[in-house]
Amino acid sequence: MGAERDLIPALYQGASIRYPVRMDANQPGIPIKPYFLRAYYDWIVDNGWTPFLLVDATGDDVAVPREHVRNGQIVLNVTPRAVRNLEMDNEAVTFSTRFGGVAQKVYLPVRSILAIYPEESGQALSFPPEPAPGATDKSSEEKRPDESLLRPAPAAAPKADGDDDDRPSPVPGKGRPALRIVKD
Repeated sequence: MGAERDLIPALYQGASIRYPVRMDANQPGIPIKPYFLRAYYDWIVDNGWTPFLLVDATGDDVAVPREHVRNGQIVLNVTPRAVRNLEMDNEAVTFSTRFGGVAQKVYLPVRSILAIYPEESGQALSFPPEPAPGATDKSSEEKRPDESLLRPAPAAAPKADGDDDDRPSPVPGKGRPALRIVKD
């Protein structure tokens, strides 16, 4: 039974589902990580929740607004109303969005994505850090995802009817698309 347990595709640990270290880029065949990303993203969106990506922004090929990077990581809201032209293929996640009202293109190699989670539940699907091609290998402890970034945002106090809210409307297609920086 011990050997079979090692083959389980995801392990539940507290509020996070961890991607097993055994399933890495050194295994033959197409990597499974992009399939997990797409499936979990679809599940989050199908539930009407807000998907966030935790990204290792230290790679030279990661295109994100550097002014929003904290401790080498950035958290991105990738809800359909906040991004345009979202593409999630086996190599990268790409989309266009606005940061501070300025349109920008975002390019995230799949290996740079450390976790995906819904804001509402915080149930993260997290992945082990993967070094950039040609990069010197840093200890996995140095590159571990900042678990504090995976906590759901605190619930807002109920607002009276007619109050203006800066958050995107929960109804798809309504309201202004926006990305929100999640801070600890």
